[in-house]
Amino acid sequence: MRQIAHSRRAAQRGFSLIEVIFATGILSVSILGLMAMTVTSLKANQRDDRRNDSVRVASETAEVLMAAPFDKVESCELSASSTPGTTPSVPACLGEDIKLFPDSMQSGRIVTNAPGVPYNIRWTVTHLSDDLKQIVITVEDPKNVNQQTHQVTIYKHKVF
Repeated sequence: MRQIAHSRRAAQRGFSLIEVIFATGILSVSILGLMAMTVTSLKANQRDDRRNDSVRVASETAEVLMAAPFDKVESCELSASSTPGTTPSVPACLGEDIKLFPDSMQSGRIVTNAPGVPYNIRWTVTHLSDDLKQIVITVEDPKNVNQQTHQVTIYKHKVF
């Protein structure tokens, strides 16, 4: 009888139910950890994309201000529309020059039918001398929970 019981055990191969449950639990915890890491990575990428777009808008604004005639550069602000689908009003300080400035609703990506991303663009001009102006450009992302801003300072000289 002993020999029969021993040979039955030797013939049984595979995993017990407890081993399968334990392995499934370890696999589930590992997959949940990977999913959480993926979500965190996607949020970080989205935040970095918004910051890069803000830097690009500030750079484009600086290029336009540097190309503008010295006497026409004054403090101004372009605010994104708070109502989706509507165009913000043109500030009086820009007039026809509004077409030269970056669109405050642009997303920064060349994607068909991409929704606009609003930015508030403000520049403050300080007259340091008769032929030198300091321009501080601030780009705000109103959709950012942390109210993150990007600021650039440029100097414009009068050309003689």
